[in-house]
Amino acid sequence: MTFVEQDRRAVQLIETNLRALGVTNRYAIIRAGFAGTARDVSGPFQIVILDPPYGADELRGALEAAAPLVTEETVLVVEHATRDAAPDAIATLVRTREVKQGDSALAFYTRQSPLGSSGKLNV
Repeated sequence: MTFVEQDRRAVQLIETNLRALGVTNRYAIIRAGFAGTARDVSGPFQIVILDPPYGADELRGALEAAAPLVTEETVLVVEHATRDAAPDAIATLVRTREVKQGDSALAFYTRQSPLGSSGKLNV
């Protein structure tokens, strides 16, 4: 597991939760902003979970930064405010599902197939 979090208090909470779960190894916590760190993180990842600050620009920035981490086997989940619509597609990602609860929502993305629904190559 790899965590990227810039807030010191959130890092401490992650560490506390990992200890409570008995997780003592095989994880890394990188204390930094996600967008600048994503290009230096190596996968592969099965699940990528993003919880960027609320705002349309922050949502798009987080998705664009995470897109290179998503393979054909990866599911990306991003939390966002319902007032900030999650894009249907961005970079190499396509939204497959969205769950709304009150003012918050979870959007699920997978890597967009290079073949369109017609079976022809997307360019």
